[in-house]
Amino acid sequence: MFPASNSPIFPSSALLTLSSILLSGVITLPLFAETDPPSDDGTRPAIDANAPYIISPRNSATRNLAPRFQWAQVDGIESYTVSLTSVDRGMFWVKEIAGIETIYDGDPLQPETDYILSVTARSDNAARADNIQTTTFYIISDAERAVIEAELHRLEAIADPNDRGALLESQVELLSSKYLMSDAIDLLDAELVDNPDSLDAVCLLDDLFEQANDAMLNAIGLRESFVQYREARNLGSCEP
Repeated sequence: MFPASNSPIFPSSALLTLSSILLSGVITLPLFAETDPPSDDGTRPAIDANAPYIISPRNSATRNLAPRFQWAQVDGIESYTVSLTSVDRGMFWVKEIAGIETIYDGDPLQPETDYILSVTARSDNAARADNIQTTTFYIISDAERAVIEAELHRLEAIADPNDRGALLESQVELLSSKYLMSDAIDLLDAELVDNPDSLDAVCLLDDLFEQANDAMLNAIGLRESFVQYREARNLGSCEP
């Protein structure tokens, strides 16, 4: 994944990860929000350095019934509690994680449902209230999933086999237009696992992240990870 570190980032079996600050696909809103939506008084919630900033999914839609959750490392913390809550089930899944990502492995999640994801950094000070972050995500309907996956396969079938970058761009554009930003990122992550030297995939990820315009993601070093990755593998520039 792309952790917040100063070392070059390379693909791994865990897949590369970034995230979007995508507003819910249930309503018509701009594709990206700058960090979280403001409160009633117009201010945005502060992000405490002790809280594990949730990277993905974050206020987003997904077609994945077993999504992968990723968050930023908190200094001095090695263990996190990850939980899911829904309106009809309350808190129904809790998992302790030694690391900064996990894949949901509970009972199947339901389409057309909103979920609240919470990540808590385990601290010696149990009274602290600043070590938890929450976000929401929405799983699209089975019908929407079928349409999108059919279109993804169609794009692959008609693609020029000598222009992999054009195919990736068209698939990412489709997913982004359907508010499935984390799905688009997962697609590019998988491409980089198969082909670590794909400049097209790196640049498309970079572009998605640039659009997010989220100061906190910059602060934890995700944007810099793109530069480090390209330089470490001598991939060149994303500029035309």
